[in-house]
Amino acid sequence: MTKQPQSTEALDDVLATLHDMLEDDATRDDVLRFAALNPAFREDILAFVAEWVASEGSDLGDEDPTGERTARNHHSILERFWAPVQSQASDPFDAMDSDDIDRIAANCRIDTGILRKLCRCLIDVDTIPGQLLVWLADELKSSPSVLNAFLDGAPAAAGADYFAPQGRTAPGKVSFETAVKTSMLDLSQKRFWFPDMAA
Repeated sequence: MTKQPQSTEALDDVLATLHDMLEDDATRDDVLRFAALNPAFREDILAFVAEWVASEGSDLGDEDPTGERTARNHHSILERFWAPVQSQASDPFDAMDSDDIDRIAANCRIDTGILRKLCRCLIDVDTIPGQLLVWLADELKSSPSVLNAFLDGAPAAAGADYFAPQGRTAPGKVSFETAVKTSMLDLSQKRFWFPDMAA
């Protein structure tokens, strides 16, 4: 058996798997993960997806066996597929119930004020201790990388900011140390995070 047929067989298997994934509504991220798992066939995978998107959901159906026609607006369909997904679930705090706030804050050794600032992306993620990110991710049934990406986002204005006399303002981010200093934590709790914090 020669090397070329083995490569063709492997490619056929990869594309058959990809076909099944696309039939099951695979997303951009699914395809990119699959391509990363099969680097030798990356170009073939991306080309297959381009062809798939060109005809899937179009008015072509199976009446074009030669494959000479493509869907209308092929390029816009392709752009929509490859655009990064703005997932509604990208906020790991969405699943948090108001009853959970006290428990999560206590388990993460912060107070509810700090937790609320985290929910609104008001703390600079680069200043947040890794241990806190791990604990929070565990409490939120998320991953530290997903949580980190969310916390790195733009700060959210509070509801009251929309009705303030001076109008809506864009909040800035504070350091984790500043959030701890101004929190309701007692001194020993603050010193858990910053042992040299003054009284």
